[in-house]
This record gives sequence, C-alpha cells and structure tokens, in this order.
Amino acid sequence: MCALWAVYQPVSAQIVVEEIVVTAQKREELAQDIGISITTFSKEQIRALGFDEASDVAEMTAGVLFDKASSSSYIVLPSIRGASQNDFQAHQETPNAVYVDEVYISSPATIGFTLFDIDRVEILRGPQGTLFGRNATGGLFNYVTSKPTDTFEGYVDFRYGRFDEVKTEGAVSGPLGDKVQARASFVYHRHDGWWENLAPGGEDAFEKDSLYGRVQLALQPADNMDVLLTVNAGEDFNHVEGLYEHRPPTPPNEDGLTDNLPKLSSFWGCPGCDALGQFGLFVTDPDPDPLKAAFQEGENEKQYQSYTANITWDLDAFTITSITNYQDAEFAYREDCDGTGSDTCQFLASQTLEQWTQELRINGTQDNLQWVLGFFYLDREDQNVTDFILPPFELDFLNPFDQDKQSWAVFGQVDYALTEQLSFTLGGRWTDDEADFRSFVFVNGEQVFEFTEATAGGLDTRSEGNWSGKVALNWTPTEDTLIYASASRGLKTFGFNGHLTPATIETTPFNEEKLDAFEVGFKHTFAGGRARLNGSAFYYDYKDFQSASYAALSAFVVSNDAEFYGAELELAASPADGLDILLGASYLDTEVVDVTLPSGRVTTRESAKAPEWTLNGLVRKQWSITGAGPLSGGKFAVQAKFRYTGEHYANISNAPSTRMPDAIWGDVNVMYTSPDDKWDVTALVENVANADIEIYAYENGDPNALGWNLTSYRPPRWWGVQFGYRWN
Repeated sequence: MCALWAVYQPVSAQIVVEEIVVTAQKREELAQDIGISITTFSKEQIRALGFDEASDVAEMTAGVLFDKASSSSYIVLPSIRGASQNDFQAHQETPNAVYVDEVYISSPATIGFTLFDIDRVEILRGPQGTLFGRNATGGLFNYVTSKPTDTFEGYVDFRYGRFDEVKTEGAVSGPLGDKVQARASFVYHRHDGWWENLAPGGEDAFEKDSLYGRVQLALQPADNMDVLLTVNAGEDFNHVEGLYEHRPPTPPNEDGLTDNLPKLSSFWGCPGCDALGQFGLFVTDPDPDPLKAAFQEGENEKQYQSYTANITWDLDAFTITSITNYQDAEFAYREDCDGTGSDTCQFLASQTLEQWTQELRINGTQDNLQWVLGFFYLDREDQNVTDFILPPFELDFLNPFDQDKQSWAVFGQVDYALTEQLSFTLGGRWTDDEADFRSFVFVNGEQVFEFTEATAGGLDTRSEGNWSGKVALNWTPTEDTLIYASASRGLKTFGFNGHLTPATIETTPFNEEKLDAFEVGFKHTFAGGRARLNGSAFYYDYKDFQSASYAALSAFVVSNDAEFYGAELELAASPADGLDILLGASYLDTEVVDVTLPSGRVTTRESAKAPEWTLNGLVRKQWSITGAGPLSGGKFAVQAKFRYTGEHYANISNAPSTRMPDAIWGDVNVMYTSPDDKWDVTALVENVANADIEIYAYENGDPNALGWNLTSYRPPRWWGVQFGYRWN
C-alpha cells in the first residue's frame, strides 16, 4: 500500500559520468584529461556496482579479465589486453601490477583480496614503469583506500544472502587532535560452499570465512609535511575449497592434445569414466550438473600483514614522497584434483612470503613543465612447497623451492606543454633485477631433481638490467576532446619454474619479457557533460612473451615472441535525469609464435586468457519519491548490468579441452535511499540466469598423464539483501 501513496520523479544524480580525480600520473588530475587508456571507479560506483573483491572490477572494464585459477582465492590471474602469464604458482609475478595505496602486491596468492573502505580504483592499460614503482608490461590495478578525515564520520554495511552469506563492513574516521587523524575499517565475510558435495556427509566446496582490517594514522608534524601510517592485516580462516569439474577426455589428437567428451559419455567403459580404464581403474563423476559431484574436500587458509609509512614533504619547488612497506603473507592450500569421490589425486601448495619495498619520488611543476623522478627497491623472499599425490599409483611428487629476489630501478617522466593545446611526454626507466632460486623434486621421498648452485652451472643466480620508456603526444583541439598517441617499451623480469614432476636444468629459468607498444586514443565529453566516449587502439610487439603451459603433470612458463593488436571503446552517459548508461567493448587479436606442442610440432597459437571480444553494459534508473507515503523524500533506483566474454583458451597450447566457451551473465539490484541519505536498503541478484560459466581449465587427459581434464566455474545465481548506514 505504501507505493500507492508515493509519486516517483526522476532525479538528476549521475553515477557513471561523475568526474573522478585520479593520481595515475602521481598528481591529481581528472581521468578525462590524461592521455592514458584508463578506467576508473569511484567509491559511490564501487558500492552501486556491487564490487566485493578486487577481481570484480574487471566485469565493467573493457579488455580486462581477472579470473581465478581454481574457482577460489588460491591464485588470481589478471589479464589486460591478453597479457597474462596464467601460471598458478605463487612465486611468480603477473605482468599486470597490483597496488594498494601505491604499495606493490607481488604474489598472485594475495591479489584476490576483499574490497572494503575503498575510495576509488584506477585500471591502466598498457606498459607501466615510468611513474609506478614496479615495472609491468600489461598494465596495472591501483586501489586507493579512504583516508582519515578531520571531521567525524563512519559507516556500516550488513548483507545476508544465499548460501547463508553474512558480510559486515564498516569504518570510523575522525580527528584525534589538531594535527592527528585516524581511520579504522574492517570487513567480515563468510558463506557456505556453493559447489554441492554429493558424498555422504561431505561438505560443499568454496566456502568463505575471512576477517580483514585496516588502521590508518595521519600526522602533520609540520605545515608542509604529511605522514600516513597504515597497518593492514587479516586472515582467511581454514575453509573448504579446492575442486574442479571432472571431464572425461578424448584420446589425444595428432598434436597430443585432448578435448572433453560429454559429461556422461561411456567412451572409456562406463558413464562419466575417464581414461584410467587402461590401468584397471575408473574415476567418474556421474552427475550432469557441473556444480554437483561427490568429491574429496580441499581447504584453504591465508594470513596477511602489511605495514606502510607514507611521508610527503611539500617544498617550494618540488614535493618529496617516501613510501616504505613491509609485507608478511602465508597460505596453505589443498585441492581434490580429480573432482570425484575417488581419492585419486590431491594437490597441495603453501607459501611463506616476506617483502620489503621502498619508493622515493620527487615531483614538481615549473611553468609549462611537470616532472617526476623516482627510485624503487624490492626485496622479496618466499619459501614454497607443491605436492602432487596420486594414491592409486602410489606416487608422491614433492617440490620444495625457495626464491630470493631483489630489484631496484630509477625512473622519471616529464610532461611539457608545447602550446595550450599540445603537450609532449617523455619517460624512462632503468631496472636491475637479481634472483636466486633453489628447487628440488622428490618422488616417493627419493630426490630425483636438484636445481642449486651445485647443479645448475650458474643458472640458479641471475642478474639483468634493462631500460624501458615512453614517448607520447597529447592534443586537445577543444576543451572537451583529447587525442593522444604513444610509443613505449615495457619489461617484465625473468623468472624460474617450480616443477610438479621431474624436470631439467634448462627448462627451469625463463627469459625477461620485452614489449614495444604503440597506441592511439581519444577522450570526448559531449551533451553538456552528460556523456563521454573514450576509445583506444594498440599494437604490441613482444620479445620473449611469457606464458604458462600445463600438460602431462608438467607446468612451466615458456618464452615466445608474439604480436597483439586490438581496440577498446567505452561510453558513459546520463541522457536524462536519473538515467545512467555504461557500455564497453574490446576487440583483441593475438599470435604467439613458435609454440611447441606435446607432439613436438612448432606452430602459432593464441595467447591464453585473451578473448577476441569482451562486452559490458549497465543501465541504472533512479527516481525521487514524493507524496504522503512513509517512503516520501527518499530515492528509489533499479540497476541491471551484464558482461560478455568471448571464447578463449586457458593454455598456450590451445588444447581443445582448455577452450572456454563464450559466456554472458547479468546482475540486477534495486535500492531505496532515505531522504537524508544516511541509510539505504538494497536487494540484489547476481548471475540472474544461473548460467554455468567456465573460467579456467587444465588438460590432464592424455592417458599417460592423469587421464582426465579439469574445469573451473564462476558461482551460480546468488541473491542478497543489504542494509547500510552512514553518519557524519
């Protein structure tokens, strides 16, 4: 009856076209004024779009994937414009750098964090290195948290959803004195498993149970100095994860690659059986639903601490910034790597990581010149263990390996205004990397491989320095239009392979990745500021492009030359009061040359995690409520968004079994906001159509390997109700 008393009128709120101030170039600028392909999300947009995890931002970003290798938070693999190493080992670094408050997060096991109390997110496409601390070839994700305030404020959000989900997030901020402010924030998130376990008494997989917090203390010891001290800490408590869909394989083709048979195929002797029949053993998953199986329960547990001191000193001619960070992280993971009720395969992995980074920057402005000069240092030590256990064959492949890595770099960039409409950018970087690697492989307790100073002939220690840089032109023919062109060189450091089975000395190290990138783009604001259209096109020429190959119980990064080209287009508009529209599209073509297939044939392949097309869209409508009803004075909003990801492969071999079919999914929500904007209620449904969306796959189907293939999925349909309250 309340709705009958109310009158709904459009409101002028514009969510998607709000002007966002970013620091992508280490100074405050509007995103539309920067000659970089960048997608940004403000605090309000993050909340309205329902982003819960760091990887969620990819859903509304053209040309970006941020998938999980095993449907879980064990390893997260970001991809920008097809640049993705796609190795599931935690000692690697991805080609797409992740930063939180300008602090580099190096391990792929720690970048899949829960978002909470975030002020904005900046996603930069293309090589980075002349402005940010760690060099990257693909791009970067920059998460900026909300900072302490000089007035008292706070908020709390509570959500209950499907699978008994409970999420509570909150923050409180304010002054502790004339020159001291503090902010404390937290998030607790738990839910039951969404992958149903049909085994008697078995627990469902992919639970979540985590608690993370952040405390920030802002000090002003002098009028021209700001100090921000930050502690981030949290834990993913031990919970059930670690599972894939079991897929019976076809026999290997002429290239030694397999495809997947129908789920209940009797090709190997019984419905759903795999290729182990040749050994007198059948493993089967007879349920046709991909998210239902009888399986052995895996588990995951993580702990993370980060301590940062950010000091900014403003002088007359320039500003000095120092960012010192220490991180300590560890995890222990176990999975059922056959996806059935048979105890046929277990995979275990663990890592203990310590990392120090130091960044020092000096930046200034003189007349038509803006400049940045910086130094970056990284010291990372990690101890890792992987273990493949195959009980039917009485085999245990144990691989402990350690890595010590140091990197230092000097970098800088100048931006010079040649005229009022034309500016020139020149940036450069020198990076010096050094790493020590030690690895062993034990089979049933007996050592069969050693990669150390004693055996590797000097390959265990590697040191290499190289340059990267950027040159660009930015032209503003009108105050609403920016056209830019750039040429840049990107680098990603060399590395070492951890091994799951006996390996060779020669295949353990892999080469540094070099990228020559060329890009043109435009940014145009029109309709009186109610719409903007941004587009870019690029060509990438890779030398020693790093990609991961996995087959027959062997996983290793290989280096091949490659060529990529593509384009992105993003439209944000508010064509009428209360109406917001967001559309994005990307096209990508990739060729990686001289890829060696299991048969020994050398050929050209597509890059992994590189769909030809990605599309995303959002429509949001908001009304104000007038009249005599109890909802009068508030606002009511309805929102729908979608994401389409084209067919692509999860493995550089392009094995048919690792082909991810094209997929589309959508979310909807409705929100009521109180007249004073202090509280709101939201009802949401994610993956409305309950689509089975494949996100990753492993090929093990060769009978001489495991004899089955594996597939990971996104969660099914999810509903929830959220209440939020804010005060100031």
